[in-house]
Amino acid sequence: MVSVSQEALNLVKSALVNFNADIIGMSQRSNNKAEDIMSECQGQVHQTAGIIAELERKKEQLTNQIEYLESEIVRDINEVNKIADQIPQLQRNIQRLEGHIVGLRSQISSLRAQLADCDDDDVRQQIQSQIDSLENQVYRAESNKADLEGEIRNAESRRANLHGRISENKAQKRQAESDLSIQKNRCNKFKNKFERQKSAYKRIESDLKAYMDAVKKFESTSNGVTQQNVSAIDACIASIDSYMSVNI
Repeated sequence: MVSVSQEALNLVKSALVNFNADIIGMSQRSNNKAEDIMSECQGQVHQTAGIIAELERKKEQLTNQIEYLESEIVRDINEVNKIADQIPQLQRNIQRLEGHIVGLRSQISSLRAQLADCDDDDVRQQIQSQIDSLENQVYRAESNKADLEGEIRNAESRRANLHGRISENKAQKRQAESDLSIQKNRCNKFKNKFERQKSAYKRIESDLKAYMDAVKKFESTSNGVTQQNVSAIDACIASIDSYMSVNI
């Protein structure tokens, strides 16, 4: 009967020792697991922050692009308006030259008529000299007129090119504004996600801290109680051994 009791106590002692072995280091194992969880959560938070930073960079690029295109559009429109003011002035200058040329040609015709009726060589020479001078003026006026007509053609060509560039820049600006709107919406969604992740991270951090405190307390308390129980069992076994030695 005594040996049975001693055997039972040894079984209990073995169970307590195994239990104590499992308890020892529980807080360290739990802490390692908690750190892994926090590291993973923190990694997700940092990943979201990185996405937000990239979206903000794209937003800034698109904003700069829109501002640049807007400035180009305004500049080209101003130039188109300037050309629109220049062309009528050039046309008026041409009209004045045409009137001047008509007047010069009229004078030349009149002088040639005089030249045909003149028999005095000196007078004829003077008239011819006047005709030559007027014809030179006509040549210069027609040359100036041709230059003005060339300026009008160049201005009209330039205006057409500007209209094409304005249309292209407006299309690019609309596309950039659409892309910016999309990036803003994405950025806002990730910012909301980021705030939720941070809140969740703080809750997890607080809950894990409370859990670790409980594990440490449990480990400490269980270890002490187990040691007391093992000591009590050792005392019982020692008493049994003493009792058995007396009987012998």
